[in-house]
Amino acid sequence: MSRFYHGLSEMILKSVFRWNSPVLWGMVLAVLSTGSGCAYRLVPGPLKPLSEREHGENVSVADDGTVTHHIARLRVSLRPLTDEEMNRQFSQYSVARENSLNPYTYGDWIPEGETRTPARYITFSLKVENYSYPKVLVSPLNMILRSGNGRTYQSRSVSYLKEYYYPFNIAYAGISSAHFSERVGLLKRTMYPESQMVFSGQEVEGFVVFPKLHDDVHNVSVDLKDVVLRFDFRDEPTETRDLVFHFARKVAREQ
Repeated sequence: MSRFYHGLSEMILKSVFRWNSPVLWGMVLAVLSTGSGCAYRLVPGPLKPLSEREHGENVSVADDGTVTHHIARLRVSLRPLTDEEMNRQFSQYSVARENSLNPYTYGDWIPEGETRTPARYITFSLKVENYSYPKVLVSPLNMILRSGNGRTYQSRSVSYLKEYYYPFNIAYAGISSAHFSERVGLLKRTMYPESQMVFSGQEVEGFVVFPKLHDDVHNVSVDLKDVVLRFDFRDEPTETRDLVFHFARKVAREQ
């Protein structure tokens, strides 16, 4: 039972013994029953892809969790990444606790009184391999993550994340300014480009970032809208495709 319920129960008990009221005894029972039912937290696990059967035709699911849509010889792949993976990939930016410079995670920082590092974002690796069309366009800004319980999460742009880190740039000078530049530079180098054509024979890969999911989210789908497969002479889209990727995670209750 939480500190709040201990304090509230103690206050009510003192009143009960003083006034010996049946109403107050009822309040005691209500508080105790409510408190005992809330003494846990939700602990989400990593996202895992649903099966190929649940995705439908022309979709493959690899052992590493990558979901790939096959359109002729064009492949569009999405893989969820854990914070542990992101910390290993950017190990030099993930070891200064509250001063960690990893823009995708909180590094090795653990808040006081907690036993684990919280999530900062939900990150995916997006890869486009074009061996079919003269050129295609896949925009990460056209991606929306939808939860099974009705929530939606919009993908974040580099400029959005840059603005998020502005408050860390204290006085816009010195060490804090250098750290800000490192974070933003890493985002620009590693996030999937927002408007880059993928020409025939090319492969483009990068990260897509979403806000962290609420703890009660179990199932999600990532909607990738308006994948442009063909253009006219003015580079206006003439053929587009919408793709959907399905994932789920286990959510445990921790006392």
